[in-house]
Amino acid sequence: MTFEIFLDILIIALLSVGIVYAIILEYRLSSAKENKRELAHLMEQFYKASQKTAEEFIHLQKMEDDARSALKNDMEKAALIRDELVFLINKIQETHLPKQTKTALPSQHPTNTLRSQAEQDLINALNTLK
Repeated sequence: MTFEIFLDILIIALLSVGIVYAIILEYRLSSAKENKRELAHLMEQFYKASQKTAEEFIHLQKMEDDARSALKNDMEKAALIRDELVFLINKIQETHLPKQTKTALPSQHPTNTLRSQAEQDLINALNTLK
């Protein structure tokens, strides 16, 4: 009889350990399934974010190209304006300065007193741009 009780206790202990192990295993498996669902959701969000980033990058490149072409156009216009101003400076100096003092600045020339203040200001401004 003691042997039967010992075997019953042993079987109960082994079954209890098996039940506890099954409960722990079930908890870990359900936790792994939940983590898998969360990981799938995070991967989906990452994919959407990477697509949006790629679209924004393409948009940014287009904006960069537009800005670059606009800047190039502005620089070409500025170069044309600069060339026109240099031409005007040369024309003004040719018409208003004597031949021997063309290299002198208008503010240093003695005949500048005959010009109006507006002409002197214009010549000084054009020379500073030159």
